[in-house]
Amino acid sequence: MNNILITIAAREGSKGIPSKNLLKINGETLIERTIRLAKESSLTEHIAVSTDSDEIKKISEDKGINCWFKRSKSLSGDNVAKVEVIRDTLDKAEQYFNKSFEIVIDLDVTAPLTSIEDVKGALDLFKKNQYQFVTTGCEARKNPYFNMVHVSKNRLDIINKLNKPVTSRQKAPKVFELNGAVYVYSRKFLKDRMEIFSEDQGLFLMPQDRSCDIDTIEDLEYIKFKLSREQNKNIVVIGGNGLIGSSVVNKLKEDYRIFNIDIKNTSNYKFSNNVHNYKGDVLKIKSIEKIFEDIEKEHGAINVVVNCTHFKRQTWEKNLSKLTKEEINKSMDQLLTSVFLLSNLAIKHFIKNKGGNLINLSSIQGIQAPKFWHYENTDMSSPIEYSMAKTSIISMTKYLAKFYKNNNIRINCISPGGILDGQSEEFIKNYRLSTSNIGLLDPTDISSTIEWLVSENSRAINGQNIVVDDGWSL
Repeated sequence: MNNILITIAAREGSKGIPSKNLLKINGETLIERTIRLAKESSLTEHIAVSTDSDEIKKISEDKGINCWFKRSKSLSGDNVAKVEVIRDTLDKAEQYFNKSFEIVIDLDVTAPLTSIEDVKGALDLFKKNQYQFVTTGCEARKNPYFNMVHVSKNRLDIINKLNKPVTSRQKAPKVFELNGAVYVYSRKFLKDRMEIFSEDQGLFLMPQDRSCDIDTIEDLEYIKFKLSREQNKNIVVIGGNGLIGSSVVNKLKEDYRIFNIDIKNTSNYKFSNNVHNYKGDVLKIKSIEKIFEDIEKEHGAINVVVNCTHFKRQTWEKNLSKLTKEEINKSMDQLLTSVFLLSNLAIKHFIKNKGGNLINLSSIQGIQAPKFWHYENTDMSSPIEYSMAKTSIISMTKYLAKFYKNNNIRINCISPGGILDGQSEEFIKNYRLSTSNIGLLDPTDISSTIEWLVSENSRAINGQNIVVDDGWSL
């Protein structure tokens, strides 16, 4: 990574919004946020800020970036191309660090929704295809083949006409808009003064909701809203690699800061796909407590904990009358005791932080006995330990919610019906006979309910068991 230079261009002037690069969102200036993004990407130790502002220079140095030069007036005007500033920064960096940089990554200060994954994704695309230049963009919100026009002599004309008229947005050729959030250059591109929109160049696609550049006050207010939601909701998902857990993570990660703790994670910590991933075992509650402390130290209060853990033991297929005390105890430790201890840990943090939201998973097997005929002619069963534990989780939810009243804490659980996951055709057919419209559910049926429980739209819901089963329990 020593051949990478990250550049950040932040001049003093701005026509649209005065001192734009010094705007604060959630107590952090845009230049500070961009420096943090550069550092947290862990792509290089070589970061250069090009500025003509003494204040930006001081902020950068306070954040550990040595601003050894000040941008010249000739490169600080409104009409100067940004690529010229980046070339100048590369020249000065190579002199200062006494080395050649083969790759230059420029981060735009006024695109504060850019994530580490966006930066790394653009770099990976650059390397994989051996491009000379990569920039970021998103699918265009307006399409010049369908809903963009020019007006001439009292007439409206589509900007780009095709031989066959386009009757809907979906049938129009896909087009993309550049968002300018990340630029990745080869040294050759910058030194040889190559042109954008030529060969050996690529586009890394970002989501539309992160592709927002601050040009107007309206842009600023939208980004403040987005970042305030992220700032105010740190959500821990336990078991985020599982069937329901992964759906929860994917559903929430665009609007909230997500921390996935799962025993299947391959490393102690990794930031990937806009999610903070930790390796943790809920059967070792001290290790989970340490992760909670690390999260709060780095990112602030934990606001929501969603427990999606799932255990299945080989003894679940065992004859009921032959279960041993040891086997029952082990299953209950996994299915129930771990949920109780994790709930206690979450509530401890919520009390310290003056509020929080805990969501556990029970099951339809916790509200009534299994329909044993569903399992006829299959190799599946419904173990008694599972029903015992899931029933207890519902009772525990009501108890805890009432016990911790007046602490600004909400505690609820969801009882999902069966989730489609490779079951036999015989079971699927039998199960469908007991439901109303769908049969076996999709994980998103559960994660959508969790999304609602996470939001303030459910602020009056506390101590409840929410059944999501397409009428299985009727």
